[in-house]
Order: sequence, then C-alpha cells, then structure tokens
Amino acid sequence: MRKARLIYLLLLTIFVPILSVAADPATMSNIVGRWNDSETRSGEEFMFYSTGSFALTFPRTDVPVTKRLDGAYQLGSNTCNVGDANGNLWIVTGSIRCCYDAYFLADVLVLDIVGKTLGTGGMCKARTLKKQLSRKVGAS
Repeated sequence: MRKARLIYLLLLTIFVPILSVAADPATMSNIVGRWNDSETRSGEEFMFYSTGSFALTFPRTDVPVTKRLDGAYQLGSNTCNVGDANGNLWIVTGSIRCCYDAYFLADVLVLDIVGKTLGTGGMCKARTLKKQLSRKVGAS
C-alpha cells in the first residue's frame, strides 16, 4: 500500500505540471474572424464579426445546400452562466443559446461548453477552432 501511494505521488508530480498549460483569454480583438472546427470534416464555419454579430455556416448532408444561422455573441468575464458555472462567451442564434468558456491554446480557439445543454441540434458542444487567414472580416 505504501509503495502504491509513493508511485501515485510520483506520477502526480510528473503529470500535473504538464497538464497546467497556460491559456490566453479570448478577447474581442482576437476572436473576430472566420474559424473552422478543427476536429471535424463537417465544413462548419464560425464567423465572429467586430459588431457582435455571429454566423454559423455548414453544408447539409441530405441536399447539396449550405445552411447559415445568423445571431449574436457577447464576450466578457462571467457573460453567461449555467447553474453555478460561468462562461465568458454567450452565443445566440434562433432559439439556440450556448454558454462557453472560450480561450486560446497557441493559435487554437478552444470552446468548452458550460453546463448541460439540450435540444441545440449539436451546436452547443465543446470545440476547437482554427482561424482561416484569407478574406478580411469587418462589420456584418
């Protein structure tokens, strides 16, 4: 038992510092732009405009059409909450409401969903987004 505890403590001292990666906060200046979901090949594209407008485009699987959902977002400390959990990114489009904890790891925008969401058609889920460098983004 003592040996197992020693091994456990040793593993904690090795892996905990590795898992504590510094993350940069998401701000209006670095979130604005066109983003692709980096984990899927779904073709989903997220667009954050400097005006606070938001758009999500994605190809439909049943017909050769691209669908677009327009809405708005708000970014700031404790912008949204689900129960006791707080998020800094609130996205609203149609009847869908998503609360995220948004931050950067390197050049990847990480969106961690805050709380449980039901009936959102798969939009409100944890995501990692990669910025598209082409096409300048301005007002919507």
